[in-house]
Amino acid sequence: MSDWEEFCESKGLNIGSEDDYNKLLNSLEDSLKKLSSPFFKTFEEAKYWAKENIGKSFIRSPDGSGFVPKNRGF
Repeated sequence: MSDWEEFCESKGLNIGSEDDYNKLLNSLEDSLKKLSSPFFKTFEEAKYWAKENIGKSFIRSPDGSGFVPKNRGF
């Protein structure tokens, strides 16, 4: 059994299934979202996040397209 087959089997996925392939892609996308820092398109989104995360603040993103947490090093 190949490494890929073992990986799929460990996740309960069928190698030939398009539905399982989509489940895997969605799972990877969700993992990336959890790892990445928040980005807020609007001031209201950023304000809500700051209220939910006491002691955290936000600034306008460097490219000016939204807002990011202040602790990102910008």
